[in-house]
Amino acid sequence: MRKILSLLAVLVLCSVLAFAQTRTITGQIRDDKGGAVPFASITIKGTNKGTTSDNAGNFKLTAASGDVLIVSAVNHNPKEVTVADGSAYSVSLEKSDGLQEVVVTALGIQKQPKQLGYSTAKITNKEFTVAKA
Repeated sequence: MRKILSLLAVLVLCSVLAFAQTRTITGQIRDDKGGAVPFASITIKGTNKGTTSDNAGNFKLTAASGDVLIVSAVNHNPKEVTVADGSAYSVSLEKSDGLQEVVVTALGIQKQPKQLGYSTAKITNKEFTVAKA
C-alpha cells in the first residue's frame, strides 16, 4: 500500500511539472536597420516579470509557452511576441517619431509642465547631440 501511494505521489508531481513548463528564452533586440537596441525592456504581459537587454541587444528570460512578451525601448514602437516552442528569438523594433516631451519629477510622479509649482528646464534634441571638445 505504501508503494502505491508513493508511486501515485510521484506521478501527480510529474504531471504538475508537465503542465507548468517554463523555459529560458534568449534573443536579440534589433532595430529596423539591423543594429542592436541596447537596454530594451522585455516584460511578460499581465505580470511584473521582465528583464532588459544588454549593450549588444541580447536578453535572457524565463517564460512559459504561450506567454506574450512586450518588447519596448526608448524611441521605438513597442512590439508583442508570443512565446512558442523555440527558445531563441530575434525581435525587430521600428523607430517611432521620437520623444515629444518628458517631465521628470520625484518618485516617478508624472505631471504636465503647467501643473508644476516650480520652474522646469526644457532640453531639446539639439542639446543632446552637442558634444564638447
